[in-house]
Amino acid sequence: MKLSELVAYRSALEQFDFHRDSRLLVKTILEAKAHVDNKVDTGTNQQIKFGAGVYQDEMDRDLLRLEESISELGENFEYYKKQLDDIIQEQQQVYIKRSENSYISDELPNARLSSKERTLSMDDENTDKFFDRITQLSDWRYPGMIINPQEQQIIDEMASSDPLYLVDMNESTLDDIRGKMNEVYKHRVRPYVIDRFIPRKKYFGDLPNDQFGLIVLWNTLNNLPLSMCEQVLTQVSGLLRPGGTLLFTYNDCDNAHNIRNFENNFRQFTPGSLLVPMIEKLGYTVRFRTETIHGWMELRKPGKLETIRGGQSLGRVIHVKDDVVTSKKTYTQEEIAMIHKEAIALGICSQKDIEKEYFEPGKLELLVKRRKHSMQEERRLIEDIGKQNSKDS
Repeated sequence: MKLSELVAYRSALEQFDFHRDSRLLVKTILEAKAHVDNKVDTGTNQQIKFGAGVYQDEMDRDLLRLEESISELGENFEYYKKQLDDIIQEQQQVYIKRSENSYISDELPNARLSSKERTLSMDDENTDKFFDRITQLSDWRYPGMIINPQEQQIIDEMASSDPLYLVDMNESTLDDIRGKMNEVYKHRVRPYVIDRFIPRKKYFGDLPNDQFGLIVLWNTLNNLPLSMCEQVLTQVSGLLRPGGTLLFTYNDCDNAHNIRNFENNFRQFTPGSLLVPMIEKLGYTVRFRTETIHGWMELRKPGKLETIRGGQSLGRVIHVKDDVVTSKKTYTQEEIAMIHKEAIALGICSQKDIEKEYFEPGKLELLVKRRKHSMQEERRLIEDIGKQNSKDS
């Protein structure tokens, strides 16, 4: 039996509450007994036989035996569910290992492309609460951050954050988002490109520590195995101010529907029941967790959120150019075509971006060099992990 089927079966058993139902049954029997006792006088009761003895005595003994039998049945039922839980926990360990391996072998090589193609839609009663919390927590006195800014509503709700950091693996995605903004607001937004999420690597090294009041991880942990979730959550904790808040979505595999997503090679295996202890060990406080198929949590970093900032800064934004990018190097058409081809192949931009002339050849060449260097480091790390997994096996 697949884990999704086991979890669905275990959830179905929760509708049966022997303790509650048995109390209703005993209550009904006691009411019937009281009704008879009140209507029949003592002399008559002594004459009416019930089983082998007098009515009242036999009724009391039968009721006691019934309560004992129901209690024993309830204990056996709870023990049966406990055994199911043990089997589920054993299978979870198998799924965790499978999730880690599939991420390294299948997900990681195509992570940038997948991040652009995979979308997330939440359509239950908890969706409104998610966006309401973003609105309530966004504050111009603190910087804010959105990792994987696919959802325009999140960007709109966090518009008051000053500044607002948009973090993604694809620079073209960030350029598209900023291209839709007016010139004034565009200068309050800070784009930041990160590499793919790979083990034992820092992703946010150039971002300020202990500064962000609110960070939103949208559709990111949904596609990472548990060990990578822990790594990302650890690094994000360093970015948050004391008392800061982290909101994130994830594929809650305590739900059979989400386990089926993983079994069908869509999303990763991240049960909330395993994430919560990990999160608490990192020092976060879990302030809210959904119990529906659309999993998300609200975490709070220990401490008090405070600032001495009394007003928003006003000033002129001066663009500091990159010496490497703005060198007076000239490119032939053949060199430009080769740079464009490499940039598209590496997922830095699309053919549409090239046609719209979003990137100058110098900037694009620099991004290609950085991406190649990053991929070499990633390849080395992945090879090391593969060798370690082989030893473990």
